[in-house]
Amino acid sequence: RYDYALTNRGIVYKELGRYQEAWEDHSAAIDINPDFSEAYLNRGNVAFSVGDFPLAIANYHKAVINLNGSARRNSTAYRAEVYSRRGAGYFFMKSYDAALNDFNVALGINPDNLVALDNRAIIFSIRGEHEKALRDFQRSQRIAPDNPATQRNLARLYSQMQEAK
Repeated sequence: RYDYALTNRGIVYKELGRYQEAWEDHSAAIDINPDFSEAYLNRGNVAFSVGDFPLAIANYHKAVINLNGSARRNSTAYRAEVYSRRGAGYFFMKSYDAALNDFNVALGINPDNLVALDNRAIIFSIRGEHEKALRDFQRSQRIAPDNPATQRNLARLYSQMQEAK
């Protein structure tokens, strides 16, 4: 199907840094299939990559709305990814309550979603909820022990906890 071909090419364009072409391909896929959750997700990823977080969130929201029409609707990993991506958009806009809500939904679907775990932990850390942050970072570290971002964030949290004493 052309909608899948277009969105797949759009993914490649994004990875090559050709954001305008990626946006156009995902938009063309949506024109063909307005319920195509994956195209909205990938178009959101393009907006996120260029720092347009409100536009990314709007597209992630449409991906959420169209989850049931997705060929991947039964994939817990995909469903969790959609919510964790939208949560990341909210996170970068400092809309922490909305981000936390989406991360919680993502983790309710897939408790091993590293994006949701790490970002939720960062929000807890920002709010001074160090024990909750520690729990999430430690869980993330058990899932992916070699993840350098988690290791850095955990070290930063330990430092914050020492300063708070």
